[in-house]
Amino acid sequence: MENYEIYKEMYLELFNAASDAIELIANGKAPDAIPVLGEAQKHCEELFIRDGE
Repeated sequence: MENYEIYKEMYLELFNAASDAIELIANGKAPDAIPVLGEAQKHCEELFIRDGE
């Protein structure tokens, strides 16, 4: 995958997770935001590592 495409995918993944987390926090469900952000981080790390191979 081209660098632009991988960074775009990671950006969108993290942006959407951040948006979801903000909504959860605003609705009083802050603990539920943690796994949303953690899973997005993990997925982006996997994309980044896979792209480097």
